[in-house]
Amino acid sequence: GDSNSGPDLFGLKLSYHDDPVAPQYNGNIAAMRWKTSQVPTVQTVAPPKMGYQYRYDVLDRLTSAISEKNGVVDNSHNETVTYDRDGNIITLKRNAFTSGAVQEIDNLAYTYDGYRTKKIDDLSTAANKTLGYDDKQKVAEEHLYDLNGNMITDLNKGTTIIYNERNLVQQITFGTNHKLEFLYDRTGRKLQSKYTKDAAVYTIDYIGGIQYEQGQIAFIQTDEGRARKTGTSYSYEYDITDHLGNARVTFTADLTNPNQPVAKVIQQNSYYPYGLAMYGDAVNNLHLSYVSGEKSKYLYSGKELYDQGGLNWYDHGARMYDPALGRWSVTDPASQFVNPYLAMGNNPVIGVDPNGKFWHIVIGAAIGGTFNLVDKIVHGQITDFGSGLKAFGVGAFAGGLGAATGGAAIAGMSVTSVSTAFIGGSIGAVYNDMALGLGNMIAFGDPYDPSPARLGTTALIGGVTGGLFQGISNSAAGRNFWTGKFTNLKGWVQPIEPTPYGVKNDNGKIVPFDDGVTPADPIAGNYITNSKNTPYPKVVVEGYGEVPFPEGPYTPNNSSVLRGSFTAKYKADFKEWWISQGRPWPQVPEGSTLNIHHIKPLAQGGTNAFDNLVPLVQPEQHQPFTNWWRGFKQ
Repeated sequence: GDSNSGPDLFGLKLSYHDDPVAPQYNGNIAAMRWKTSQVPTVQTVAPPKMGYQYRYDVLDRLTSAISEKNGVVDNSHNETVTYDRDGNIITLKRNAFTSGAVQEIDNLAYTYDGYRTKKIDDLSTAANKTLGYDDKQKVAEEHLYDLNGNMITDLNKGTTIIYNERNLVQQITFGTNHKLEFLYDRTGRKLQSKYTKDAAVYTIDYIGGIQYEQGQIAFIQTDEGRARKTGTSYSYEYDITDHLGNARVTFTADLTNPNQPVAKVIQQNSYYPYGLAMYGDAVNNLHLSYVSGEKSKYLYSGKELYDQGGLNWYDHGARMYDPALGRWSVTDPASQFVNPYLAMGNNPVIGVDPNGKFWHIVIGAAIGGTFNLVDKIVHGQITDFGSGLKAFGVGAFAGGLGAATGGAAIAGMSVTSVSTAFIGGSIGAVYNDMALGLGNMIAFGDPYDPSPARLGTTALIGGVTGGLFQGISNSAAGRNFWTGKFTNLKGWVQPIEPTPYGVKNDNGKIVPFDDGVTPADPIAGNYITNSKNTPYPKVVVEGYGEVPFPEGPYTPNNSSVLRGSFTAKYKADFKEWWISQGRPWPQVPEGSTLNIHHIKPLAQGGTNAFDNLVPLVQPEQHQPFTNWWRGFKQ
């Protein structure tokens, strides 16, 4: 598709290896751009073309989404994430365009007990920071869990939660006579939700896609949208979704001219990568908006949003998801990852979890579904729409399973090496083969041979293919074909090699990413935090992607050579170049300053060339950069 919208109501474009700024060669999406043709409240006004540029770490986890407006980086809705070695989110930052300016509405710091969150601190000082995560409490333990790992108390939301024997949410209490209750059948299917606040009670019943509100049919929900009951008839509302199944535009027929009804946008939705609804001033028209009637709450991943009492959780079926935190409220019933609260494989740009049990990679599912459908058409096995749907479904399941299992198998390894890709490709290929073979055997009566010899051959082919593609991807990205290590990049210093557990210093010592010790600690040299509890930079400079670091001890950028050559124009030109590379220019908090910092020090042969410079905020980023590298080289 395209992101120009044209005569369409919505346009979207995904870029991979062809992205001019930061191409991806391993299936990750490099950029997404979209446009809506109409503002729901003012049909004659067209919103701007929006976009995201994506950056990932060496484990293919999303680290930053850089916001664009009309093709230019504006940072208005950036989302930046860091993780620890177990896949826990350590920090999460979000911007929003509000009150006529870009504000950091979230600067979240997560504290854990194992995989469970103990508390979330929002360090943002923005006036409108409650547009993001609302941090209402400042205590040592804000989240409590039961013995099954279900969150039973959230002091920030003011909720107490009770679960049934299936670990499904049964009741959420917000306060005295203020609660949200759920009723399920014996299979765990939701039958009813009931919201009580003081004397008011609002009941919704769910029966086979028909939604009753207060005992009356409200609408019939389908995959394409819904038929809303208006009096004695129904009006049809259609959803346009993106590649993840997120509802982006809802439209209906504009019957002002009965002889020639045209489409009319009645709701538009834009999301941060982890699912929080974007907010934007009216001039940006990025917030949820609708014209008349009740707005649709089937939004992120097509799931129902429960926003009563400030809950803002999506019901995925087996468990509830918090898009502000990017985490689940209960453990994974399918136990896909060592970390049971991890959402969408920490890559929500290509990952979805349709029922809260099993996440899969949409691209793998789409490719698998298309391949199997074409294969069945070629062999004359598609006789009607139903058989075609079965073929696509079998292939999609197999493709998604192969992508997910292959990725999960290498989650703890250095994923840029050919050997790791061989292992992931082998395991993914075996799961794909078994799912595809058994699925086609059931659906079409095809023969299937699950013998060790066949599966061994499948594993070998999958491993070789995975390794070959990883090697090609490494070469295209300027890395060594076999190891994935960076080779000599013109203008850059050879980076330190990252591992899933830290980086190696000159003496071969692993310096962890997330130990959180202080410089005075006896084990100085480990990864440390500054006085504001901000993690010191590591291999990835937050928001910029991978940045090479100095070969020798850091030299402060106050030399006479630097002062003499850094004119105001040079700094302005550097800023323009930096932004043109798709990198966000740092937001400088009150009381801080911005320094332009050498990657390779002048004393070590570095120059003032643009690609040897990085802007860092002093003291939040600049001083930690200095101190950490001094300790690292010890």
